[in-house]
Amino acid sequence: VAPDHVMVADATAPAPRVCIVSLDGAPDRMRKAAQPGLRVCRGRGALLSTLPTYQPPELIRGQSTGAPGDVHAAGVLMLALLTGRDPFAADDLFTTMTHIVHGPAPSLPPALASIPGLAELVGRVLARDPAARPDASALALSAAGIGATLR
Repeated sequence: VAPDHVMVADATAPAPRVCIVSLDGAPDRMRKAAQPGLRVCRGRGALLSTLPTYQPPELIRGQSTGAPGDVHAAGVLMLALLTGRDPFAADDLFTTMTHIVHGPAPSLPPALASIPGLAELVGRVLARDPAARPDASALALSAAGIGATLR
């Protein structure tokens, strides 16, 4: 499994399952590498999960995605962990997806916005343009740098 793939666990199922999500159109290669009990889901231009808030704007627009989409999902997860709320949640799927593609960027509460570099990092990982997002290595280094300033 490469960094441009996401592993999703369904811990609520009677027998928990793991699905390797292929966003780059390489499910055949991944199927050969999968262990028993793993499913490979193909996701080019398709909605993949029941958690649409983690889907990048390009996937919702029907475009292909890959590692930049995973960085976007990591950014949504990071923001949800920091704030305790889903940054794109809405009353219905259409509104959620519209917000992801066209709505304003989620903001940080004042206590978090005051942490040097955090608001800028969140803005970069949630950029609507995949080319504007950092790669996973840059995201990890930036997050580690911000964490080090808090010690």
